[in-house]
Amino acid sequence: MSESSSLPSRDDIVARQYEAWVYPPPVNDMVEAIQHGYYEYADIQAGGPVFWPRRMDFNDLDILIAGCGSNQAAYTALRNPTSRVVAIDISRSSLSHSQYLKDKHGLDNLEVRHLDLMAVASLDQSFDFILSTGVLHHLKEPGRGLRALRDVLRPAGVMHVMLYGKTLRQGVYLLQEAFRLMGLGQSEDDIAIVRKTLAALPSRHSVNAYLNAKDASEELKYDTAIVDTFLHRRDRAYSIMELFDFVDKNRLAFLGWMDRLDCSGQAHFPANDAISKRIKRLGERERAAVIDLLSYTRGVHRFNLCHPEYLHSLPKIDFEGTEFLRYVPKVHWRLKMSRTNPADSDSPAILEREWHKLSITHHQALLIEQANGRQTIAEILKVLDGQSMTDEEKLNLARQTFVAMYDMGHILLSLY
Repeated sequence: MSESSSLPSRDDIVARQYEAWVYPPPVNDMVEAIQHGYYEYADIQAGGPVFWPRRMDFNDLDILIAGCGSNQAAYTALRNPTSRVVAIDISRSSLSHSQYLKDKHGLDNLEVRHLDLMAVASLDQSFDFILSTGVLHHLKEPGRGLRALRDVLRPAGVMHVMLYGKTLRQGVYLLQEAFRLMGLGQSEDDIAIVRKTLAALPSRHSVNAYLNAKDASEELKYDTAIVDTFLHRRDRAYSIMELFDFVDKNRLAFLGWMDRLDCSGQAHFPANDAISKRIKRLGERERAAVIDLLSYTRGVHRFNLCHPEYLHSLPKIDFEGTEFLRYVPKVHWRLKMSRTNPADSDSPAILEREWHKLSITHHQALLIEQANGRQTIAEILKVLDGQSMTDEEKLNLARQTFVAMYDMGHILLSLY
């Protein structure tokens, strides 16, 4: 594990916390964990077109993980064996586990450094991809941290960021304030009081929406997650509009959500519903903000940033004419499809991913089954040859299907 002269102050409350309470809970064998379903949302190999829609492969990259925690460095190095990964963190305990996984799995493409994010320029290096999840919102000056990362991002580079979402975490901050007034620290006795408090809360308390979310309920089994959620000494959350303001003020461009499902009007409300129609009239930012406020499901925001010049170089996604026939769709790696009648291959199908479930027709299923990241939509349309449909009907079906699938993030698009 490399050292640096630009280390965090030993008096820093965040550094002290993560020294004592390693978070996320360490994985002891990353290869085995991946085989059993462990994944990171910002997986370059699985979600490459989200970051670089005009790139054909996602290898030979310089990757920075700014605040790697205990597991993210090993996962990223394993999933990107031909790329070079530099992982930094302020917690020696987290870095020690990252080093353990590096040695265990022989990850020669991984460099682990004890370094403050604010001093990232001291690496004297720039990066194609920067990954920073759950870090910036713990800094005294989040904007300064974002600018430090921006300054080491290459012109066509992409940065993935995760920040706390304000909507679903309202109840969390009520409890944080209560526990501060109660004089709780971060001892085992304090954690026990938190657990007793959670069990004694009335059902009407707003924190229950957060506690009942799948990810939260799983994580809070661990004491480290209790400390990180309810006993943290420095964190803040962002509304959607505050998030966009944060990006603008620090001279970066919003490339898009890591998962479009989070802010999809079609997914959260029926496509022809009056609410959905009104939401469609809004701009991108206002639309995302309204969906977040109404759906009340997002405890975090996962999104991608880039330099404004890179964003301006990308063509706009357009399904109005016939240009979309040149797009290359790829099914989201976690999308599952099943037939409503498994014995009948011509039956309609059900799509499922995360919390979302959708019925589609047999012909739509044929199109989606061919979205393998290698064929254009024009080539995929050939699967409908022999069906009782005119060319115009086929074109309209493809447009309707892929517009909806793209809006909901069920497919990723490459624009070669």
